[in-house]
Amino acid sequence: MLSFNSRRTSRLLAVTSIVGTGLMLGACGFKPMYSASADSASTTAYLRAVQIDHIDERIGQMMRTALKRRFHPTRTNTAYHYSLNVSVSEGVSTLAVEKDASTTRANLQLTTQYTLVRIADQLTLQSGNVRGVSSYNLLTSNFATEAAKKDARKRAIDTVADQLKTKISAYFNGPGRQQPPLGYKQDIR
Repeated sequence: MLSFNSRRTSRLLAVTSIVGTGLMLGACGFKPMYSASADSASTTAYLRAVQIDHIDERIGQMMRTALKRRFHPTRTNTAYHYSLNVSVSEGVSTLAVEKDASTTRANLQLTTQYTLVRIADQLTLQSGNVRGVSSYNLLTSNFATEAAKKDARKRAIDTVADQLKTKISAYFNGPGRQQPPLGYKQDIR
């Protein structure tokens, strides 16, 4: 059984460790990307200045809509200074094989290649790949299986769109801070 002094000592130790952790995180330069600060306001302004280019096929339309919801949550008349080009490919792999060689589970994989370009001079600022995986059940009813696949596709698109927003936000919050301020007209010769 703990005595009064040992409880007090353990509380003091807990408070000290929490405060110490906070001080260490502040000293190492850690700051939340989406904190309510001037940095997040400028990052949001940069995201609104990104034009989402046309993406082919139905899955591309769905991806573009998801990206527009994340980059342009409110419809404003912001001039586009950057262009985001995205290509999407989808694959399905089956797993969970039963004894009779039938499969009962599948993974839907979305792979995207993206390129962020400054419109003024067509300079590529960032490029890379993002991948999202979502599982669904293979059922005896084809209709139910297609409905499950459609839901898995939506989940994978949302995952990839969130990752793309995070990557582009991290760029504008880090190395992209060196970009000219929005509205700045650069003389290109």
